[in-house]
Amino acid sequence: MPYLVRVLGEGQFGLISFSTSFVSLFFPIAEYGFMLTAPRSLALHQNNLSEVGKIISNVILAKVLLGFCSFTIVLFLIFFEKRLSENITLHFFSLLLLWGQVLMPSWAYQGLGVLKKFVGYTLVFNIAYVLFITIFIRSPKDFLYVNLGQALIAIAVYLVALGNIVFPIQKYLNFSLKGAFEEIRNGFFFFLTNLLHFVFITANIVILGFFVSGKQLDNYSYAEKIYMIFRIVSGIIYQMAYPKVFLLKEHSPKAANDFLIKLFFAILLIFVIVSSVLFWQAEFIIKLFTGKQNVEAAELLKILSFSSLIYALSVPVSQKILVFYSSKIFALILFLVVLFNIGVNLYTVPLYGAKGTATTLLLTEAFFLILSTIYVLIANNLEKKNG
Repeated sequence: MPYLVRVLGEGQFGLISFSTSFVSLFFPIAEYGFMLTAPRSLALHQNNLSEVGKIISNVILAKVLLGFCSFTIVLFLIFFEKRLSENITLHFFSLLLLWGQVLMPSWAYQGLGVLKKFVGYTLVFNIAYVLFITIFIRSPKDFLYVNLGQALIAIAVYLVALGNIVFPIQKYLNFSLKGAFEEIRNGFFFFLTNLLHFVFITANIVILGFFVSGKQLDNYSYAEKIYMIFRIVSGIIYQMAYPKVFLLKEHSPKAANDFLIKLFFAILLIFVIVSSVLFWQAEFIIKLFTGKQNVEAAELLKILSFSSLIYALSVPVSQKILVFYSSKIFALILFLVVLFNIGVNLYTVPLYGAKGTATTLLLTEAFFLILSTIYVLIANNLEKKNG
């Protein structure tokens, strides 16, 4: 990323970030809720190859069907929405990233208990992408090919990763439209949570991109990219913890609850340190990232440093709601969070620009944690009373 910032310069990097974020708004349609439902189902049936083959077949087919729906919608928008059509080639190349998401089989590796193997593919993807950037992106005019290269590499790597799951069990595969639609129906509320979560995190830079451009958009993009590195780490913890908590709860609710408490304190310790470093070393980190001093971007990173801690702390609380209570309640909480985020963004961004966006993201993360915690406390008290 620092190389991209330095080579592309101001304006182009922010434009790429806007394009990627806009297309990412449609990733949840293709991913649906399979990152949660598929690992859970596979973990429960991993010793039954016939059932495993059925689940994997249905999820793959469902993701491809939903991927075509997403692709069609975005293609229509980038051709006919005036602001988007100004950079139609960039947005089309960004749209190809969607197929990387469709093909990414981390859900299968996770559910079958071999997620460590998928880490190898992730490493190959990252190395190949860095090589592509270093070799082919040499001047600002090459900005169009950044997302194209990322998309093509993702498609190639994840096709191989998917093949290594599918081919050993190919005789158990059973692709069925009925089964695919059943998976879609069963995962609807998990899809809503996934969609709402994506909207709330990507809407920030998308809304900002419609109000500002140039340096302000670049500065926010620099800070958000750094913040997102640690948010992704929290997301990985979230995805890895869910099947484990679910299985623990099936055998012993107390064991699952104890695990979530330990997870909370481990995350608290790690991310207090991470957030402190991001805050106190913001100027140095931005300089390392961009190659030059940038006070405005450093101020934005200081605001976002607290967001990374708050989001990380929400992981165990989210797990508690999804496993012990209801995906419908979780979707409702996220819906309220998205309304809060969009409303505050539309008020603060015209007034304060990028600082308004960063502050809104911080307030939204805090709002989500508070709402989720209040629900868990109320639900726990009701459980004790009903004994």
